[in-house]
Amino acid sequence: MADLEKIPNPRTKEEQAAMLRDLKPEQQQEIMQFQNREIVCGGLVTAFRTGTSKAGNQYGIVTVEDYSGKHEFPLFGEAFPAFSGYCHEGMYLYISAKYQPKRFVRQVNNIFDREFTILKIQLLSDVADRLLEKLTVVMDMQASSKAMVGLLKKEILDEMSDDERQRANTDLYFELFDKSLDVSVPMRARNIKVHVNSELVDFLQNQEGLQCKINDRLVSTLVPEDNDAESEEAMEEELVED
Repeated sequence: MADLEKIPNPRTKEEQAAMLRDLKPEQQQEIMQFQNREIVCGGLVTAFRTGTSKAGNQYGIVTVEDYSGKHEFPLFGEAFPAFSGYCHEGMYLYISAKYQPKRFVRQVNNIFDREFTILKIQLLSDVADRLLEKLTVVMDMQASSKAMVGLLKKEILDEMSDDERQRANTDLYFELFDKSLDVSVPMRARNIKVHVNSELVDFLQNQEGLQCKINDRLVSTLVPEDNDAESEEAMEEELVED
């Protein structure tokens, strides 16, 4: 969403002309990278407003947020009846879209002659299992023990519900590492598939000596720290002390 917000969205032709004059070459280059590309993004619906055009057609503007920022997606023409049902506040969406020439624009003369058009919307929960191809449990050799292995087996495998077992299609890997020797050993749990959800990831992240990777990326790099939340906690502590 933070990348999409780099694309200016002037409301009038006057604003458009002013922005074109002020845009630096590097800014235009940043925007050009989206031209005619299909882009996938996802997040939480935080607002949805509707209206009626002068021609009497309904339209909608849906605001979607992720950890980096938010973006407004317009639903005009056929997109409104096709996708408005997904635009309830609190829903998590997986959006496929393309930055392409606007409707009724015969010739593209500048960056504002293109718009971000939604091609497809799915519920994020419906595609999450397909997107999560690999879960790796990273274990510190010094901290690992028989008890820890038993705890992992219980949490990852034994406590899966029947529904989770049916949906389990993510490969499970383990990675043992030794800080002192700077050595790591990857191992695949053969013939075992798991169902990844937030509860399982939170459990793994909260165990001492453990980390987890999703599709070979550490979870800690996928979800940025909530600095605002930390600031609020600090402020509350100061108020209590006062």
